[in-house]
Amino acid sequence: MRRANGSGNIYKMKGGKRRNPWRVRVTVGWELNQETGRCKQNLKTIGYYPTRAEAEAALVAG
Repeated sequence: MRRANGSGNIYKMKGGKRRNPWRVRVTVGWELNQETGRCKQNLKTIGYYPTRAEAEAALVAG
């Protein structure tokens, strides 16, 4: 299911035997590269969670 713009993202990381495979990240800002004129997205990892439901709860909580 897609999330609203700017609300962050949740995805399952690669690797079969992970204790906490779900990663939660949010965008904290954008950085402009003066040489190329392109923008780079700055992301902050909130945490890693064992289930998608817990990851969604953490993203909503902040």
